[in-house]
Amino acid sequence: MLVDPEIARHFGAPIPVTPSIGMTFEPELWNSNRLLEKTNCYAYALDNPLVGMGQLGGLREKVPAWIATHTLRDIPYVRSLLEQDGLFPLTSDQLNPSEHHIIAVFTGIRYEFGEPWFDYHFMRKDCDQSWSHKPGTKQIERIEIEPGSSEQEQLSAVYSQTKDEHYFIGFYELPQPGVLATRDMRVGNLSWGC
Repeated sequence: MLVDPEIARHFGAPIPVTPSIGMTFEPELWNSNRLLEKTNCYAYALDNPLVGMGQLGGLREKVPAWIATHTLRDIPYVRSLLEQDGLFPLTSDQLNPSEHHIIAVFTGIRYEFGEPWFDYHFMRKDCDQSWSHKPGTKQIERIEIEPGSSEQEQLSAVYSQTKDEHYFIGFYELPQPGVLATRDMRVGNLSWGC
């Protein structure tokens, strides 16, 4: 069921976030003026622009204001937020995009003027076996994976280019039948992330 974003915003309707088996790389949609600066990496990984500037742990529950602190180094805590959002962990041998809606999850820290800036990031696996991501409010990018090497290591290398420290949290899936996002994260809302 597709919910019109204006109706959802006006009435506060829950947003169905359903898995997309066989996602495709669609720059014409995600890089459009309507979505580019109103969605982040989480909305892109979930393949749902209505998630807007979605926050880790915030699909179904209110996210504590202090999430963007040292807790992002706490991998079990970050995993609990993913589970709170309804995502399930996958093993590296379950990364078939024709069977699962696959998301890779990272957290990281970069230092500016001696102060730490905490971040998280989501990437998704498309149906052609390539990975892609949306760096914040920037255009989506394809990530080519070299055959015969670890997907985790190659994705970590992409994410680590802008971080002083980074942590691979794991591979996750948005399971059937999906989740009902009840928080106010619709297109146009302001939030942090990615």
